[in-house]
Amino acid sequence: MRLCISPKFGGLLDSDKMAKAKILVVEDEAITAMDIQNRLKELDYDVPVIAASG
Repeated sequence: MRLCISPKFGGLLDSDKMAKAKILVVEDEAITAMDIQNRLKELDYDVPVIAASG
């Protein structure tokens, strides 16, 4: 179990129970977009979709 400090809640939070941040990747180059998506997933972010334009 990992704990992190949250100033918003004024104390320690169990990071295993925290919701993952979802990130939308907007990139017109498919290879670059997939690379960004893979790197974010390795950092434990949720990247549900990639958009080619905004």
